[in-house]
Amino acid sequence: MIDGSKDTMERWAAARGLRFEREGLLPPVTETLRAGLGAGEHRAGFVTQDQGGVFSARGGFTKRPERSTWNLCSGRLPGGVDGVVAHHVHLATRSDSEGGESWYAFPRTIVFAVLPDGARAVRWLTGKPGGFGTVTALATVSLGRKKSEPVAPVPTWRQEIDGIGWTATPAEDPARLELIARPATAALAAAPEGTRVELYDGALAVVTRGVVDDPAELDALCAVAAAIASAVATITAAEPALDPAVAVGAPPRDARQEWLDAGVRHVSWSSPPASVEAAQAAYSQVADRGAKGRGTRWKVRLIALVAILIGIALWSAIDVALALALPDYTGELFVVLAITLFIFVPLGIRAAWRAGSEVHADEVSSRGLPWGLEAFVREYAAAHRLTVEDPARFRHRFRSPIAGVPMRVVHGDLGGAPGWLALWADDTMPQRRHLLVAVVRAPAGAQAAVAGGYGAHVRDGLLVLAEEVTAAERSAVRLDALRAAAVQAAGALAPA
Repeated sequence: MIDGSKDTMERWAAARGLRFEREGLLPPVTETLRAGLGAGEHRAGFVTQDQGGVFSARGGFTKRPERSTWNLCSGRLPGGVDGVVAHHVHLATRSDSEGGESWYAFPRTIVFAVLPDGARAVRWLTGKPGGFGTVTALATVSLGRKKSEPVAPVPTWRQEIDGIGWTATPAEDPARLELIARPATAALAAAPEGTRVELYDGALAVVTRGVVDDPAELDALCAVAAAIASAVATITAAEPALDPAVAVGAPPRDARQEWLDAGVRHVSWSSPPASVEAAQAAYSQVADRGAKGRGTRWKVRLIALVAILIGIALWSAIDVALALALPDYTGELFVVLAITLFIFVPLGIRAAWRAGSEVHADEVSSRGLPWGLEAFVREYAAAHRLTVEDPARFRHRFRSPIAGVPMRVVHGDLGGAPGWLALWADDTMPQRRHLLVAVVRAPAGAQAAVAGGYGAHVRDGLLVLAEEVTAAERSAVRLDALRAAAVQAAGALAPA
């Protein structure tokens, strides 16, 4: 099907002034585009019909790469977005009729574009057909967390519009998000059935199942991307410009912030922690003691073990019943019973033990890591007479020359020049990148350059210095050095 669409896609590209390439590879920057990443090559059947769970395939003996992109049409797409229309294929496993798993290659038709201001409008936005449905819990299991501080999740916005379920994380102003979702929903009505939207930190993918090469349908997919790009441009154009001398404001007092406040109070700091890692280690000890006190690890192990043993007991009872009912097969059935008891019971115990350890570790990290990050930023800010600011509001106003978004931001006099310091994260690739960023007013005539070993960018009258670091290198010492370099680069201090 991919091969059969080459000529059609090439003609569509030529008619719209686009460049055609037979083969390439789109970056793994959204949910769909990351599918198959790390799977490796496998013999896989190519899916020819896909109804979202019910599919047919052919060519199962052909070895295929984990991800591949074909028939790329790039340039100024219909609707005015600079991007690529392509057929993208990823590998995934599905259960077969014999209870095993087989590899399949799933084709998707994708409109991909990078919206430079996309992350300013919203971090992660998805629109999926079919709405949200209803999930009913048949039972709940208590792990004794009533005595703990339940983890407050990052707020999420969810809205169903004309059968499309829209989700944004973190939550933004609903009116702001509907400015994107409503025109996109209207455009989706003309797109192929099942088309979805993924916007992750400015990387936009409009995705539909199968190999689409009909010109009208390709144009309709581009129209969805154009509607989103137009809405993003409208939203960001209304944002006021950043002024280094003017604060953007404190984080909102929501449930997440109150939970962070309570968590940070678990440790009293006589002096600021040396690094994010040091602060997180201290709070992880607090979280570990709390999890041990609640017996989380052992409760999960007990619950998992009971469930596994019940399953093994039921299977053994069926095996014994069959042996009594079918005396001619008694030997074979008791061999199966022996295998169950001597192999699967130890495996079940091991699985239950591992499950308890994993849940305990998750509980510790879900508290210790965000508490530690928050404490480091607050203590550093207090030590240098800076104020902690709302990273979302800063993101909305900052036309960043750097990929990614601010996770924490502080503002004030950096030592001779007003500006911001930010702990930055770039999630546009599978492996998160960490950066330390400083933003100050650019001196007259400043150009993009390298200042003191830092990457320097000038945009909208702002000088942006950035340093890529590891997670362990997010330290007070490095922030101090960056702060001094930013002040000197801004011209507030004479060069040494």
